[in-house]
Amino acid sequence: MRSYKKLVAPVSVLLLILVAGLAFFNVRPSYVGPDPILDPSFQLWVGDPGSRRLMLWDLEYVKGPSDSVSLQEAVVGGKKAVELLIAQSGSDSQPVYAYLKQTMDGARLADLLSYDVGVWLLAEPCACNGTITQSSVIFGVEVNDGLHTLTFVFSDLDAQAAILAHRFVYLSTQPGTWTYEHLNVTEQYKLANWTLPQSITFSLVFEVGGLAVGTHRAYVNSFQATKPQVSTRSLDFSATSRSDLLLSDLRLFSSNNLKFLAFSSKGLT
Repeated sequence: MRSYKKLVAPVSVLLLILVAGLAFFNVRPSYVGPDPILDPSFQLWVGDPGSRRLMLWDLEYVKGPSDSVSLQEAVVGGKKAVELLIAQSGSDSQPVYAYLKQTMDGARLADLLSYDVGVWLLAEPCACNGTITQSSVIFGVEVNDGLHTLTFVFSDLDAQAAILAHRFVYLSTQPGTWTYEHLNVTEQYKLANWTLPQSITFSLVFEVGGLAVGTHRAYVNSFQATKPQVSTRSLDFSATSRSDLLLSDLRLFSSNNLKFLAFSSKGLT
């Protein structure tokens, strides 16, 4: 009897440990560990008022001398967000684009490729002085591995067949309201028959065409790593030229385009 009583206490402790462990695994979130995207909620800012910039995201842009690009903190519809703003003058009929980006490799990239990327975003409706086209304003997320470019485009317009140099995935997004979208990089690489990358540049992309004169804003609240969702509709284009979308042409700027200047976030005006 004494031997039996001596065993009761250790067994009880083991059972409690087992129950606690099972409870932990049942309540913990679906993704644990460091975020693959650094500062996914855009909380880390440095600098003085009027010249603040994000610490872990780099801002690059191309604009004409009469255009402007800015990045700032904002609260829209009760959500804190980063605001990308482009003022298109239309003086030279050329597009303006801004990239908010960071590089990713190693364990962070492996995590990104294992999960969906969830993103809370809001794009303002494009007034565009009555000149709305598919290419007036483009807002999206781009993955560039140096060989391939994958762009998720948030759009309320039906994507039509076009001649492009890289893969575009169109996600139906209603302007003027906060929307949660899922991006699956691995799925799109497999559909394109591309080898999964070893390193990437991960970017928010905001572009405004030369005819879309006026001020345009796009907002992102946060990125999240989530369980993979059902795949979204995508269009894959593999030719080498086109006439109506902007992204590929922006990569063809040469030293002859002296009226366009590329700035880092440190040179933001």
